[in-house]
Amino acid sequence: MDMTPPTHDPRLHERRLNMRLMAQWQERRGDRSFASYSDIDLALIDDIWPDCFVVVAADGEPVFQHVGPAIEADSGIGAGQPAIIPPPHQTLLGCALRPLATVFSQKIVVSDGGVFHDTGQTAYLYRSILLPLSDDQETINYVIGGARCKPLVPAGRDGEPGGVVAGEPRQ
Repeated sequence: MDMTPPTHDPRLHERRLNMRLMAQWQERRGDRSFASYSDIDLALIDDIWPDCFVVVAADGEPVFQHVGPAIEADSGIGAGQPAIIPPPHQTLLGCALRPLATVFSQKIVVSDGGVFHDTGQTAYLYRSILLPLSDDQETINYVIGGARCKPLVPAGRDGEPGGVVAGEPRQ
């Protein structure tokens, strides 16, 4: 019987998008300050890629290079469009992008979470992460991000106690 531990695959143990993206970024940057866009291995994050986006600093104005289908369906914003600052906060993407200027200027990772209300006033609990990428270890020329949310539903349904609980992830 082979007792050799299996190759490390974060998908086998970690489901949280924030933690998966952070692990990929940390592994790919190694001893450097930042990973570069070309370092990111999409094969390791293919199952969360629909919930991710990439912003590129194009002539000082951030533009989306990639917007995953789950994010695009919610926001109506796709690749090639400007990454609006400040973004509309009634979308998951809008909440995820709030700290974008900070990531570009301070060159830091920002993980965020909270509650937002969509235009129909449905409340959602969200988590997001923005990770700076640099080709030259000086200038942040890309930011990879990811975000997911779940609707908050009043507890008390199905015999639950009062309060608020998170429902199934929004698709």
